[in-house]
Amino acid sequence: MAVPRVVWAVPIILAGWFATGFTHDVKVPNRPGMVGMEQEEFDRTTVHLRVGERLELFNNSNFLHVVAVGRDARVTKAEGAPGFGPRGVVSVPRGDGYRTLSWNTPGTFHVTCTLHPEMNLTVIVSQ
Repeated sequence: MAVPRVVWAVPIILAGWFATGFTHDVKVPNRPGMVGMEQEEFDRTTVHLRVGERLELFNNSNFLHVVAVGRDARVTKAEGAPGFGPRGVVSVPRGDGYRTLSWNTPGTFHVTCTLHPEMNLTVIVSQ
């Protein structure tokens, strides 16, 4: 019994459709307080903000990132850091971004991805 051609075409079409997700290449907008989230790291280790400014995170990778205040994928409370959503974490799918509330307390804070322990960002807030 011969296999219809459409049976062979479906896997090829699906492979092409899914492959576009692996070539996702989005440029991070260049503006103060904007940090890119790459495959398993932020595009820098430190960002400087002034009191009242917001941190913007942009996922320019192929992975989902779930970000929170903390280090090494561990969510922590940090007096003076703005909340990251009602549960303290924010899911940022690829090609999407998240803008925190204002950072109103001077100091050094840490942001991490709960899915990628090596993904840590130091946020330095100054007057």
